[in-house]
Amino acid sequence: MVITSTIQTKNTVLMQEGTYAAVVKAIKPVKKVLQDGEKPPVEIEFAVAGAAEPMPRRYPQRLDGRSPLKREVQAILGRTLSVPEIASFDTDQLLNRNCQVVVVHQHNGGSKPKAVIKTVLAAPVVIPAAAASPAVTSTAATA
Repeated sequence: MVITSTIQTKNTVLMQEGTYAAVVKAIKPVKKVLQDGEKPPVEIEFAVAGAAEPMPRRYPQRLDGRSPLKREVQAILGRTLSVPEIASFDTDQLLNRNCQVVVVHQHNGGSKPKAVIKTVLAAPVVIPAAAASPAVTSTAATA
């Protein structure tokens, strides 16, 4: 008797740990059972350079104090949030913004490691070529 598996195995390669260029592609609330007065977590999906599919990162829906969402929203925007913005922030401002993400491997028990986003950083500052290598002029007198 021949027994065959009905499970399709994916031939995926684990993304290397490191810092990658990324773009914010989607922002949505996470569906879950909530306690009274609890806000659903928010999930931001990033299109990461080198990743086949968008990579999500979940946050508590808070922008106060030292919340991870506040820190990473400020990194994506490249500026500090004002008090009125913290009180009422429109997440659509983040869509299609460039940033960098730090990808690490997460090990859950006996399962295979998974590449996850550890943190979000500001997009790298691009220096124009002319500013990067300014023309050198000599001030020495010629005789």
